Amino acid sequence: SSFPELYEEIAKMDSIFFSAFNNKDIKSIENLFSKDLEFYHDKGGFLNYEQNMESSRRLFTNNPNVTRTLLKETLEVY
Repeated sequence: SSFPELYEEIAKMDSIFFSAFNNKDIKSIENLFSKDLEFYHDKGGFLNYEQNMESSRRLFTNNPNVTRTLLKETLEVY
């Protein structure tokens, strides 16, 4: 990466997010995102902060074994 400091920060935050996700720690996930979050999902369309958090809660309830794995070799920063 041409931006080693940015790369390391993104990798660190991915790791923190994935850990919270895998532990179904919605409070930590809520704290990782700004309240003015706007997210566009290719299947569900636009979601604001609260809609995104509710979607995460439903995901955890309906899929208790869902996990995310950080694959360091796939992380690219431009």
